[in-house]
Amino acid sequence: MRKWVIGVFVAALVAPVSAQEISAEGDQALWCATALTMIDQMGAYPPEAADVVAVTRVWYRKAFAAFDAAGLDDAEADMLTQSYIDELGMQLPDYLISGDPDALRLDINACFEP
Repeated sequence: MRKWVIGVFVAALVAPVSAQEISAEGDQALWCATALTMIDQMGAYPPEAADVVAVTRVWYRKAFAAFDAAGLDDAEADMLTQSYIDELGMQLPDYLISGDPDALRLDINACFEP
């Protein structure tokens, strides 16, 4: 029994951080900041939209506040951010080619007005 408890404790220590550890607002903020940054890098940011740097700065501030509220350290925040980059790296090309909003987990249009 003792080995099982130690094993569960060790597994919890090395388990990757997940989006469930931050608030829904933090999840949306990190998703939007990452999505808009990647769309801009792909050259597909709409010219009529507000300045990408200003908009993503607002979203990143909200995401970092959620990280702080969840007590994430830098390594956990980096892992979580990388998971969003990976997620959107798979979803955004499909969305940009098809225009299908169902290709994305959240509504991209909500991201242009933080």
